[in-house]
Amino acid sequence: MKVNTARILFLGWLVLSLASRVFALDTIEPTWLRFWGGDEDDRGYGVAIDARGNVYVAGSTRSFGTGASDVFLLKYTPEGEILWKKTWGESEDDGAVGLALDARGNMYVAGSTVSVGTGTEDAFLLKYTPEGELLWERTWGGSK
Repeated sequence: MKVNTARILFLGWLVLSLASRVFALDTIEPTWLRFWGGDEDDRGYGVAIDARGNVYVAGSTRSFGTGASDVFLLKYTPEGEILWKKTWGESEDDGAVGLALDARGNMYVAGSTVSVGTGTEDAFLLKYTPEGELLWERTWGGSK
């Protein structure tokens, strides 16, 4: 008998606790459930899984970082243990809306920023290594 080993990932946020959460399901029972966030508005918007089963999450946080809202990035083991967490952004609003992984496990994060670039809302793309090191950042936008 062939067994389906696919995993389903869910990402969302709780209005009452304002903490981002991510969990994986192997069957109807959750394999693991994790909450991440602080006292402010923290929301996950993108999730991906690499070939080893590690789970990556990207979103926006008002609890951590240096600005009004910053990008947050998390990496979990297949068992749900956090490997690393990062923030990106400066004094204004910055937030991730999605992420993708390449074959080497590098993470590409897309979103919008007011802090970096022209000072108005611009698009950004970040590239991180599987270990969480920022390789480069790009912004696009104009003066309006």
